[in-house]
Amino acid sequence: MASKKKATLFQKAHELTYVVKEVSKDAHGNVTVWCLFCVYKGHDIIEVGVAGWKRKQCSNIQYFTKPFATYKYKSHHEGQHATSWITY
Repeated sequence: MASKKKATLFQKAHELTYVVKEVSKDAHGNVTVWCLFCVYKGHDIIEVGVAGWKRKQCSNIQYFTKPFATYKYKSHHEGQHATSWITY
């Protein structure tokens, strides 16, 4: 018998802990959240070729959708907003 994976739902506590905000909910109840560091501070400026970076960083706002695993937030913050994340 195949096991069903349960999708991790968004928790309101994530907003304060991981600096994200719920921006929309569709008719099925699926939530979309965005990174507030991207919205208000932008991405950290890192030179291409320094510290292993091979491409220039994007300037888009990061949206998160289901499943809302906390490692996704942490990975994005550590990679794109390292100084802001450490300070926060």
